[in-house]
Amino acid sequence: MILPVSKTPLAAMAAEAWQDMYRGFRDVDFWVRLAYFDLVLRYRRTSFGPWWVVVTTALSVGSLGLIFSLVMHQNPAKYLPYLASGIILWQFISLCITISCDTLEKYAETINNTRTDYSRFILRLIGYHVLILAHNLTIFVVVAVIFKVDFLVMLPLFALGMILVMINLYWIGMLVALLSARFHDVTQVIQAAMSLLFLITPVFWHKQVLGKFAYLAVFNPLVHLLDVVRDPLLGQVPSALTYEALIGMGAAGLILVFLLLTFKRRLIPFWV
Repeated sequence: MILPVSKTPLAAMAAEAWQDMYRGFRDVDFWVRLAYFDLVLRYRRTSFGPWWVVVTTALSVGSLGLIFSLVMHQNPAKYLPYLASGIILWQFISLCITISCDTLEKYAETINNTRTDYSRFILRLIGYHVLILAHNLTIFVVVAVIFKVDFLVMLPLFALGMILVMINLYWIGMLVALLSARFHDVTQVIQAAMSLLFLITPVFWHKQVLGKFAYLAVFNPLVHLLDVVRDPLLGQVPSALTYEALIGMGAAGLILVFLLLTFKRRLIPFWV
């Protein structure tokens, strides 16, 4: 005798996906505490904790700033703040994306033994790297004070930019986490792609060096993720195009993640 196969109504699957995303953003205190716990746990046996990351980043900024300011004939007073903000923000963005690939597999035991929201894992990862970013930004503050960069008046725009960046990193992180859980080769593809994107994204060079091809930078989404935060740090107002691109990307990305969670959420325990 053939038994009928029960099917979950689409409305119920959509409700589960919505609750997953909604509870993730609602329970800020939950994943912020977990992110802080991850930070303490990782550096619990060191004397300086996450400040070792700051030392490493500062050495990179100092050495690259000296070399590239000479090679590209840049004024150090303008180039070093640009380079410092670019490297610090690139580290934050790239690590959030690449480490998201293995996030669901990292919490496979939790996923397989409890009912949980997958959004919290990605937000926990982003929260951890925001804490690292806060430490690294002390490097920029020192550089800004030395070279008299007036960034304090742009702090509201900096905060707005961080919100837009975190929203976009959330859907990108969820997307690559889901794809990597299903197709394990995606992790290698993302890592290779980020290495290539680092070279073609104006982290340590200005878009103006592209000359008549500077418009091509508009099609690189990472440029907008950088500019919306870096411009306020340099005392500049980001372009309207940058805000429009990030808002559009964020809306489209959240819809995409919602659809993926709606149709594939119940398969995740089998993938990890």
